[in-house]
Amino acid sequence: MKCTTDHCNHNALTGQPKCKRHTDEEQRVRSYRLNNAKLQNRVDELTSVDFMSSLKAEVALAQTMLEQRLNSAGSSSAEIVACHMAVNSSLETINRLVASMHKYDLSTGEVLAKPALTRLMGQVVDDIATELEAFQDHPAYADVMDRIADRLAARIKETTNE
Repeated sequence: MKCTTDHCNHNALTGQPKCKRHTDEEQRVRSYRLNNAKLQNRVDELTSVDFMSSLKAEVALAQTMLEQRLNSAGSSSAEIVACHMAVNSSLETINRLVASMHKYDLSTGEVLAKPALTRLMGQVVDDIATELEAFQDHPAYADVMDRIADRLAARIKETTNE
């Protein structure tokens, strides 16, 4: 079966109405329908890059451009004030890119938000309690379980990604 995309002569993927190129394109670049082949090829190149690698590269580029702008300002107050809008715009761009990276990390499970980590800690304590049920008649059992929960909670509270 042929690809259902207009003017495409490639065979469709098994069980799909479109060929690999157009299936990938639709998944990666839904908002672009470019007639210019050079632009479309460039979009294809850019979208073939891993999303996080691309975001990290964009953050690095934005930081480099900000650094260049600050370094080019010189030392006079007038030059520094003159570059204020450009610097502010660069900082906003960097902030949006970093926020996107963070949202992506959270959505893929690469990082856990503190509430998710706290739920995990509760489940770990429950697992420990289940394993130690044979000792629950011991007079110090409740105190030991409370100390375990408190120590895990303190570690989660102190934990950073650095």
